[in-house]
Amino acid sequence: MALANEPHAGDCESTRIENANERFKRQGVSRSGRVGDFCSFNTDCLAGMFCSAGSCTCLSSFVAIEGYCYLKKNPGESDCNYDEQCSAIWPEAKCENGQCVCPDAVNGVPYVQAHTRDGFVCVLKAGEDGDPVPKCPLPEYDDDLLAMPVSQLRNPAMTSDEPITIGENIYPLQFCSSRSTDYKRFSKNGGGACVFSDNVEEGAEGIYIADIYDCVEVPMQDAKAVMSEIYNIHPLADGICCPNRAFTCIQPKREADVGLSSAAGIRPRWWYNAVTGACEQFMWDPWDETEMQSPNNFKTRQHCESYCHDNERVGNCQTANSCMTNYECSNVGSMQLCCPTIASICSNAGGRPLVPYRLTNFDPGYTLKK
Repeated sequence: MALANEPHAGDCESTRIENANERFKRQGVSRSGRVGDFCSFNTDCLAGMFCSAGSCTCLSSFVAIEGYCYLKKNPGESDCNYDEQCSAIWPEAKCENGQCVCPDAVNGVPYVQAHTRDGFVCVLKAGEDGDPVPKCPLPEYDDDLLAMPVSQLRNPAMTSDEPITIGENIYPLQFCSSRSTDYKRFSKNGGGACVFSDNVEEGAEGIYIADIYDCVEVPMQDAKAVMSEIYNIHPLADGICCPNRAFTCIQPKREADVGLSSAAGIRPRWWYNAVTGACEQFMWDPWDETEMQSPNNFKTRQHCESYCHDNERVGNCQTANSCMTNYECSNVGSMQLCCPTIASICSNAGGRPLVPYRLTNFDPGYTLKK
């Protein structure tokens, strides 16, 4: 015999029916559907959602939290309520006092928030084992690695192995000054902007790379102090030369050779396929030093999508004449965007109008010293 307060089978069934009715009731009220609720139109869902295959789903710039969609937040942005809003953009970022902040540290090396032309990113303040040089944000570092993968611009203007005056050497990786706007002349050890040059003379003519590399502002005090008697980092140096967002997201993946790599070393990562417009998983070997590491390398699919897919800054357009020269109004999904014309991409400029014209209709690339 059932006790007085014990629920009956009919009560449970009644509760299920009431819950189902409540779910369908929300569907019938405009802007009432939560994540996962049934829908027929976008207006059936709450703000930050759309109706996808009969279910309310968050827009790509929002993240689902407790049935609702909240706007994703970049490091440094305010008005966050949950850690998930921040970690959806940068893995392990947190919401503190209403502002998104970078993760604390990896193996005791602290993260710092760095400003770029594309917004704020999280960079490691230094390397391990006494390495004082800050690291570019990508590829992300794993705490079981003995050395950090480096995507910082190599310096082709390195001095030779012959004896030289102490303090006159040029560091193998490029430092920079975020205040410099001279993108054509090389300056030693961070005295100028990010410029590619194989001439070691101060002020030598270089190759314009400001459209693909960014001077990422980072704390340089420790690096200057440690290397003061070897490289004499320039007093104006306040950053490192890293691939910018656009350049990062068109780089190829560096896939592991499973036949040669140690099973313990390779690990799954994500890269953005600029041809398909989707993030894809691949196997990465962080120990492979035969080539430079590709910055197009993310720990999570969510980070890959937020960094590359959800941040395409292309102007909207209504007519063919509303785009700049060498751009055309193209239909991309449900949007109309200004995209480079095929003729401009396949020309000698190769889609880089600020670079002097080459003799070939492709960019042959330049050999970088290690």
